[in-house]
Amino acid sequence: MFDILEKRVQAAAERRVETLAAEARASLPGDIKVEAGREVIRLTGPGLRRRLVLDRALSWLRMGGWR
Repeated sequence: MFDILEKRVQAAAERRVETLAAEARASLPGDIKVEAGREVIRLTGPGLRRRLVLDRALSWLRMGGWR
């Protein structure tokens, strides 16, 4: 029973990440690359000095060094 619930929760979380990534792609300039991972969304591009990651808690993290 818990396996079924866990699979449903995981599927819902993955759909949420995909939805947020699609919204980011639609609203950001084309030179910003949006990648949806299993639990995060990564933003990279020439206008960003660092890679930005939106984690599953919907918190932005800055990853990597200065370019």
